[in-house]
Amino acid sequence: MKEIALIVLVSITIIGCNGKRTSNHRTANSIKKIDTLALVKSINHYKLKIDSIKPTLDSLNKDIYKSAEGGIVKLFYNNQSDTLKKEVIYYGETGKRLLDIYLKENKPVLIEDVTVHYKKPIAIHKEVEISSKIRNTYYFNDGSNLIYWVENNKVMPSAQYMAQSKEIIKE
Repeated sequence: MKEIALIVLVSITIIGCNGKRTSNHRTANSIKKIDTLALVKSINHYKLKIDSIKPTLDSLNKDIYKSAEGGIVKLFYNNQSDTLKKEVIYYGETGKRLLDIYLKENKPVLIEDVTVHYKKPIAIHKEVEISSKIRNTYYFNDGSNLIYWVENNKVMPSAQYMAQSKEIIKE
């Protein structure tokens, strides 16, 4: 009889502890999501601020030759030292890529990446018809850690963030 009571007591203790761990785990995940969403909101506010002062910032245009058709990068900076935004366009025969990169202390905090594909190569037709457009928005907490990713208005699973972050850094 004492053995049965002991087994029941141990079982209740184990079940109680497991339930408590799950609850703490859920709370930690909720706090992490709230912190991430607060950071995303802060980054979006920073973007609006940079875009509102963009006309007053110094700027510099450069041609780039990463693709056969070339491209343009426009840098927006203050006091000739701190680049706050880069606007990059890569041209291609069958599409183009547009990047808006927002920086804090020379580290990216937000990258808006739009890839546009044309129905036919631009050399064949002067009127360009778009066949598809993919929009990715990447949020970073320190310039290298991807914390939030939205593709075509859909939040992507966080399990894919590490691989995508490596892909972004490689580019």
